Amino acid sequence: MQTENTLEKPITEIEDYKILVYDLHSSALATDAMGLLSQDAVFNYDDAANIWGELNPALFDLQQKIISLSQVYQSKFVQDSEREIESFDGWYVSTATSNTHLQKHHHRGHSDINCLYYVYADMQDPGPIEIYLETDENSAPHEEHYLFKPFPGALIFFPGASPHRVRPYERLRLTVATNIKLKSK
Repeated sequence: MQTENTLEKPITEIEDYKILVYDLHSSALATDAMGLLSQDAVFNYDDAANIWGELNPALFDLQQKIISLSQVYQSKFVQDSEREIESFDGWYVSTATSNTHLQKHHHRGHSDINCLYYVYADMQDPGPIEIYLETDENSAPHEEHYLFKPFPGALIFFPGASPHRVRPYERLRLTVATNIKLKSK
């Protein structure tokens, strides 16, 4: 069994892309979050139904882990890393038919840190995510990208301003996605 200290260390750190990946598959978080599979709703960050707003008790520990590890992420990659969280919104996707993030997009303006937790991903067809180098508003987007192949229990953090997209997938995947907006200094 992994200890809390083991879970605090990222399994992957990609400096150029400002990416941290953790493996939480053997924690109780994955077991608790699997309860979401029985729910049909798909939450979108533009929808008033913020998954963190009406917190499912099965997600409380996951929410606390994301908040804790987002502070680690801030200390490594965010200027003025002592900033408090202004908003914390999220959604989950439980079906491949909701392939709403196939186009390259970013969350600049409403998210400083993006976080994805893969409760379940079919290893034959996991729906990899392409994460591109962070750009400012006036720069042309990069074509070079980091390809992350999700696995059950993966927790990945990357900048809100980084363009990204999900490659199409057909099989079951359950993802809890979170946008973290930090207070301005």
